[in-house]
Amino acid sequence: EARLHAPPCPAARELDGVPPGVEQVLVEHEGNSVRSPEEAAEVVRQVERVLGRSWTTTVDGATEERPLGQGDVLVVAAYNAQVWAVRAALEAAGYPDVEVGTVDRFQGKEAPVVVATLAASSGRDASPGLADVLPHSPRGVEELGAFLGLTGSAPLG
Repeated sequence: EARLHAPPCPAARELDGVPPGVEQVLVEHEGNSVRSPEEAAEVVRQVERVLGRSWTTTVDGATEERPLGQGDVLVVAAYNAQVWAVRAALEAAGYPDVEVGTVDRFQGKEAPVVVATLAASSGRDASPGLADVLPHSPRGVEELGAFLGLTGSAPLG
């Protein structure tokens, strides 16, 4: 029924000074399982780093350029306790319009910038699905390698 369309070419979308892709930011903390104030503070730093930068995209064949706003950033947290911690930290920093939620809330949604926060200090502090143990199969090793390659981008200044 011609309802399925390809998204705009990623090369036609650009956030000034931020290379496209996934960036991993490691945050040191201990003993956190479903809430991490350290990660909440880092989320605020990451939001501050991108807000106001020039966002260029193509809409219906026309190029649009505007400052990146709070509504252009989504924060995905693994647990509701982290959602509340991040939301409080963002509001305290003056960013009440940045959306924060679990993956269920954002299914099917996209944004120029998405920040993910896991909250758990280690696999032992989280659910078994986040265990920080070595893979037990060749497929698991392959998936771990792909994940590490995806998140191994250079840090931004």
